Amino acid sequence: MLTPVVLFLIPYLISPSHQMNFTAKCCKSTHEVQVSKSVLRCSATTNTRLQINAKEEDFLQTASEGECVDFEKDQLFLFKFKNSTLETKTAQPNKFVPKCCPLKHLYNRETRSCIKAAENYTESVLENNQFVKVGLPQCRVIVDEIFLNSNEMREWTSKVVKGGSYCYDQDVNRQFVVRECREGLNVCEEKRCFKKCCPDGQSYVEGAHCKDTYVQGIQLKGQRYSPYIVDIDDDFEVLYGVGCPNVSIRLNNTIQYTIQKNGSYTFYHNFTSKFEEHHYSKFNSYCLEYATKNNKSYGYHLFVCFESSPLESKFALTLWSKIVSCICLLMTIIVYFVLGEHKSTFGKILINYCVAMICLMTTLTVAHLDRKNTQLECKIRGYLLIFFNISAFAWVNVMSLDIWWTFGTPKRTIGSAQKKKDLKKFFLYFIYGWGLPLFHSLLILIFDTVKVLPESIQPHVGIFKCFLENRNYSRTIFFLIPQLTFQMINIGLFIKTIVYCIKVKNEIRKMNDSVRTGKYNADKGRLVLVVKLAVIMGIVWTCEVATAFFDNMKEMEFTRKLEIVMDTITCLQGVFIFLIFICKKRTTTGLKNKLGFGGKRNVGGSMSVTQTSQVNGHYPMTKTLTSLSMTECKS
Repeated sequence: MLTPVVLFLIPYLISPSHQMNFTAKCCKSTHEVQVSKSVLRCSATTNTRLQINAKEEDFLQTASEGECVDFEKDQLFLFKFKNSTLETKTAQPNKFVPKCCPLKHLYNRETRSCIKAAENYTESVLENNQFVKVGLPQCRVIVDEIFLNSNEMREWTSKVVKGGSYCYDQDVNRQFVVRECREGLNVCEEKRCFKKCCPDGQSYVEGAHCKDTYVQGIQLKGQRYSPYIVDIDDDFEVLYGVGCPNVSIRLNNTIQYTIQKNGSYTFYHNFTSKFEEHHYSKFNSYCLEYATKNNKSYGYHLFVCFESSPLESKFALTLWSKIVSCICLLMTIIVYFVLGEHKSTFGKILINYCVAMICLMTTLTVAHLDRKNTQLECKIRGYLLIFFNISAFAWVNVMSLDIWWTFGTPKRTIGSAQKKKDLKKFFLYFIYGWGLPLFHSLLILIFDTVKVLPESIQPHVGIFKCFLENRNYSRTIFFLIPQLTFQMINIGLFIKTIVYCIKVKNEIRKMNDSVRTGKYNADKGRLVLVVKLAVIMGIVWTCEVATAFFDNMKEMEFTRKLEIVMDTITCLQGVFIFLIFICKKRTTTGLKNKLGFGGKRNVGGSMSVTQTSQVNGHYPMTKTLTSLSMTECKS
């Protein structure tokens, strides 16, 4: 038997002592009063749960003077005005009638939500000049009791019980309903309890943000998750606002989950390779909710919950990693311009790679600092992340291709003809480094828009995450596999280059050619740099794969910490690039000489470097100035 509330309070609440002697509301139903320099204006209300059942609305627009009542910052006032100028403002006692649905709405017990009534509907549970507080957003467990008529309700009110929060209303069948807020989870022992992500009367709007909507409750039948609910026709209760500030969507049953008859959530855990069961009292397991974004309905979905604190720690750590990376990348570009290395083909390639990485880190930083964005902004950020990420891998691929091309070109011309060849070659590199990622991003955009692919590989960008969402195999196919392809091409080019490098070294040793020795040493140094960078990109790719895998294991403390470590490594790419390309003896010495801190300069050597760099389009071949050993940066 349900524990009733003190319903004899209802006649008391609608008695004349809880009515005010007023006839008009100052503003229309969706607005409240704002007083600025004694002038009364109406602005959109910030709290839709406080309402007034008045005979007349928008009194400020229809009358030049008089009295009206309205809210100002959730406080109720009686305003006396003349020509929109405030004369007196009197605070009124906040005595509210607890109504389950907003005015002009009826309660739907099947979905535990509200339905807009007909225009000519008259509130049957209220009288004019009453103040209303809508719903029970503070309650975790709410049970309903239905009455066919007022006599049954009066008979039920004769039972004296200790109160609690409650509300009452009329339902779609014109029956009376009382909704009682319960303490504890005893009701879940009698009936199955489903978990609703948001509190009573709220749903997801613009991401995982619970806002008052009232008309979306909980829907079990006809949804994607419906086949995975055992005995779906059984009666049920709802646990509201189960404490999931961070959720990931499960559009399909990719993790093999079931909501059992007793309310438990059973799912297959990829990490432990077995089924696990979460009791209904474990709030941070799953929840059901209705979602809208940019006025577009996405319907009801099952969301998997995970805690917020590790995510906030992750954002705090990776944020500074991204900022430091951007600074290091910018310093790398500046140093290359100061030393004149931007004139060489390899210098141009490295600068383009750094630009791609700066744009990537900047986009990630902005996304983490501003997480409240529209769907269009989210989509734009998602595609920018895809584009710049693939661009970074493409430019490393260009470096690998260039070093292989260089070793495979034993003879080079001198003068303007060689400059034209180098310029033409870089133009092809430029098209490849930026054009291929652009084509790739546009291809994803087309598939995301047209939706011609099977759902298992259909890409989704910017709906619940500002990136390729990890809801099926699309992230693997459109993001991880292209990165792996670049890495495999790099490995193939490195193997061919190293084989050729050994062959050239043996030829030089036989011929004792000092000119080819200088060029060989310079090119070999560049090969070492590119291999180091490729190794870093390989580590980054491994971290990307691992973090994608960990998306289904958010509840495990070890995987959370490991994900933070891997994401931090990924975001420190700029630091690694600075260490590889700038923290070298040759670069630091050249920078000191350029800035006048290097003491006596070797003029002849410097001119030789400049001339040689301009001739071959690569690093200088002077042996004394091409040492590529790594050393620590010195202040």
